[in-house]
Amino acid sequence: MSQLPEIVQALLNPTIYPEASSAVEMMQTQMSFVFLVGDFVYKVKKPVNLGYLDYTTLDKRHFFCQKEVELNQRLCPDTYLGVVPIVKKKGNISIGGQGEIIEYAVKMRYLPQERMLNVLLAGNRVSAEMLTAMARTLLRETEQPQQTYDEDLDGFDRKVLGTFTTPDGRIKAFPVQEKKFLVLLRHVLKAFEPGVRYTEKRVNQVLAEFNQDTAKMRRALVDHHLMAREGGGGKYWRIDR
Repeated sequence: MSQLPEIVQALLNPTIYPEASSAVEMMQTQMSFVFLVGDFVYKVKKPVNLGYLDYTTLDKRHFFCQKEVELNQRLCPDTYLGVVPIVKKKGNISIGGQGEIIEYAVKMRYLPQERMLNVLLAGNRVSAEMLTAMARTLLRETEQPQQTYDEDLDGFDRKVLGTFTTPDGRIKAFPVQEKKFLVLLRHVLKAFEPGVRYTEKRVNQVLAEFNQDTAKMRRALVDHHLMAREGGGGKYWRIDR
């Protein structure tokens, strides 16, 4: 283990993850370290250049993490949950939270290995009906006009909320595509009353009703000028346009 990079050794510690787990299992590919943490998977790209891909800088790894999630969320949004930062503060490494961002990970739900297509094929357990259903799903995605929802923003919002939130309004995954992410931010913003100033603690309490990553949502609301805040982490308030 001593030969592993510091960040990989840290990610083998189950206490740094937001999910409660007693153990972490690590797998490796040529391009990534993969950490199995209970019902979730965190994939960290290695800083390698293989000619056909280049992950040698943090910005490049962040970019390709986002692209991986954006591509796969089109077909399986419940599996690809988003890109999460890995931060370091006072020598401690953790998933999310405050601190210097030193790496990024793709967060996914764990899929049972026995249900993977290569395993099913090896066991002769793939039926014609399964392949037909897969083909129809792919065709629907590739044939769908990209401008459809630009002409009907309300319909687009409903589709995004239907995909990325639960029936009670909680956010189950963050889309990588900014347009979709803004739909979720506007959804969250409705929980704040116009003209009311909130402490950061209260903002976090409200945001926690939607998703555990309150820091991500709080920063995004300010960065996208949906909320304002006083300097030094003071009061927050909703911006109405």
